[in-house]
Amino acid sequence: MMPFDMTVWGAVALALRVAHWLALGLALAGLCVALRRALRREPFTPGLRLMAAGLLAAAACALLWPAAYAAAAAPAEVDGPGLASLALASGGAWFPPWDSLWTLSPDWPLPWRPDSAIPVSSHAVGQLWRTLIIGALLVLAGAAAAFLKGGRRLAAVLAGAALFALLPRPHPELLLAPATPATFRQPQAAFSAAGILAGQHLYEQACLQCHGKKADGQGPLAAQLATWPSVLGPALFRNRHAGDLYWSILQGGEKPLARHAFGPQLAQDEAWKILDYLRASAAGQEMRQSRGWRQAVAAPQMALSCRKHAVQELEGLRGSLVRIVAYSAGGIAPLPDPRVLTIALAPGLAGPRALPESIDCLASSAQAWQAYALVAGSASQDLAGAQFLVDRQGWLRSLWRPGDPSGWTLPESMCLPASTAAPQTHRGAPDLLRRIDATEVETPRFRSQI
Repeated sequence: MMPFDMTVWGAVALALRVAHWLALGLALAGLCVALRRALRREPFTPGLRLMAAGLLAAAACALLWPAAYAAAAAPAEVDGPGLASLALASGGAWFPPWDSLWTLSPDWPLPWRPDSAIPVSSHAVGQLWRTLIIGALLVLAGAAAAFLKGGRRLAAVLAGAALFALLPRPHPELLLAPATPATFRQPQAAFSAAGILAGQHLYEQACLQCHGKKADGQGPLAAQLATWPSVLGPALFRNRHAGDLYWSILQGGEKPLARHAFGPQLAQDEAWKILDYLRASAAGQEMRQSRGWRQAVAAPQMALSCRKHAVQELEGLRGSLVRIVAYSAGGIAPLPDPRVLTIALAPGLAGPRALPESIDCLASSAQAWQAYALVAGSASQDLAGAQFLVDRQGWLRSLWRPGDPSGWTLPESMCLPASTAAPQTHRGAPDLLRRIDATEVETPRFRSQI
């Protein structure tokens, strides 16, 4: 299940799912009453009315609960036309999963999801409005047919038939994006150095032969496949939800002959670890190609031992600006800076007391060194001396490498449109830290929970 905050929309979605099953129960009760009265040769209209009321209420809930769920799970993706179109595509939501009825995060029930990035034409919006208006009139005609008598009922039935014939059938792909049952899921475990390295090992076992060592689709078996393997680089994470990528690994992709359906072989947490490795690798590609992380990437979590702070993980330093230094024995110690907390990546050291006084905490695992080399786009042996800046929310913001004349990378690079070239910065540390605090990173679709 995905992490999910209780919000107004989340509570509304849960209430609508419960109300939906209650309405179906009401419709079934009405059917039983009608059959019982018919067997007794009594008027069975009251039972039919009860059944019609239950079906109308169930239909309303089936139309509305996916829209409320989407508004709770991905509020940034939701707009008016998308929600309305989603409601019209909610035929698959008639039977919400009973086993997850009381949870805030059931599987997504529809093959479509809202996406605010899809350009909406005036024609599509006009067709949507016509569908909504005629659909509302059709519901009124159905209600009238259930509760009126004689000639008025016949007129309501005929009006409903005419409205149904006139009802436009909007194409969901004009306003919505494809979805999977796992679309809104998020990984449970933190984005960590240990998880990234475990994901690399799993990738090499399950994916490398087709997708290649560099995830560029150039694996040893690529040419033998009916369809060429996908490139698993930065573009993979730009417009995709984490849950869709997770589903693709376990159940297979959109291509009919996709080979990566590893549901029986991989545990769920292993699929997330592969994605974490690919995300870290994609961040390194962005750094090599653009001198900046073009999509928000969290600083990988790692175990710490600190001089003065009672924290054991990087996450415990949230709220502070953090500088992470790839420190090698005999290397130049970083200058002290009271505005930041400084962490040394120094594999094998026993504790921070063996480090210069300018360093506050130590990350001594080899996994941490390797994970940060990956997100920096460097070979492990070339990382020594590099410095990372992490903002107060835990996002990687800027990188400095020894010998690089361009200095620190732009701290706002992940906030720029993808088509915009990242300008370089040569300004000093005070300006850099001020800009980090002044610019808030937008939560990405992949790993909205860090």
